Amino acid sequence: MDGEWGEAAEPRGRGAAGIDLPSVLAQLDEQEPAEQRAAVRRIRTAIDERSRAAACVPTVPKLRTLLERPEIDFRDEIAACLADLAAEAPTDVAPSSGSIV
Repeated sequence: MDGEWGEAAEPRGRGAAGIDLPSVLAQLDEQEPAEQRAAVRRIRTAIDERSRAAACVPTVPKLRTLLERPEIDFRDEIAACLADLAAEAPTDVAPSSGSIV
C-alpha cells in the first residue's frame, strides 16, 4: 500500500515485522487459552519466519505472566519465545530464566 508521496505505508497496527502488535497484546490478555495460544503462535511466526524478534519485545511481560500460570498447557511454546526474545531484551526476560531453563 502506498502512502503520501508514494512511500510505503504499513497497514494500521502493523509494524515493520508485519505483526499487529496491539492485537497480539490484546490476545495475550484474553482469558480464553485458545486466544492466548494463537497470540503465542503469532509471536513465534514473527520470530521464526520474519527474523524480527525485536518487534516482539513488548510482549515479554505478558509472556512472562502466562509462563507463571501452571494451568497453561503450552508453556513450552511460551518459554521458547522468551528464550529467543532474551537475545533482544535480556533484562526483560531474565526474571523468567528459572522457568525457561
